[in-house]
Amino acid sequence: MGSVIAMARCPFHDDKTPSLAIYETSYHCFGCKKSGKLEPWMTELIHGVDVRNKGKIPTIQSDKFAYDYNEHIEEFITSRGVAINTAQIYGIQSNGNNILLPCYDTDNDLIGYQKRNVVGKTKNKYITIPVKRAGIDMYPDYSYVWTGYDDVPEPLYDNEQVVVVESVMDALFINSIGYSAVALLGTAVRGDIVLRLAGCTARCVLLFDPDANVVAAHLQDKLNAYGIAVAMINTNKKPYELDKDKLTDTLSATFRELL
Repeated sequence: MGSVIAMARCPFHDDKTPSLAIYETSYHCFGCKKSGKLEPWMTELIHGVDVRNKGKIPTIQSDKFAYDYNEHIEEFITSRGVAINTAQIYGIQSNGNNILLPCYDTDNDLIGYQKRNVVGKTKNKYITIPVKRAGIDMYPDYSYVWTGYDDVPEPLYDNEQVVVVESVMDALFINSIGYSAVALLGTAVRGDIVLRLAGCTARCVLLFDPDANVVAAHLQDKLNAYGIAVAMINTNKKPYELDKDKLTDTLSATFRELL
């Protein structure tokens, strides 16, 4: 297995102390004996590797994108549990089969974009696109979707309940059931989002895809180290596959436990 690169509380059983060993290509729990393989991107983020600056910096021609969606884009959006008008209000645009998702910081300022082709498979599912600040290309580290974002924009406030997810579409799905969300644009925690959550004494719940539960366990311990009250919901489904009513009840109960 090689050297241990991190230890975390195991997401596969009620683990009170870190018993899950994370290696370069695999993981093993010394408590419940669960083991498995890790994809390269998982160990990259555990190491804190940022691969976005490698190669040519992606750009967009914003005038090529519009709020009119073809049938493939509409199918993609609704299949993620998001209403079409919600996507348009948030600012999602499209060009052919490409979807452009804006990313906002906790003050609701635009900090970048993600682009995805919703038809077929590509090497990178999402392409993260920077915006220029003081002449420097700055990549977004996350996107914040506040509760009631389609009314008056609100920054992250003290003692807020925040659901941490992987994608902007997951964040919009969570918003549809009444919670603010932070999309990590993957599963890596980068930039100042941890300090912002800690500064607001936010309570957080991690809700990732099933294949990222090991990574979520590692991030849970990382957020706890900053004094953030955080819990993890471990399911065998992707967020948008979950029943909204049951998820609402689960989130409500989980946040109460974090008080």
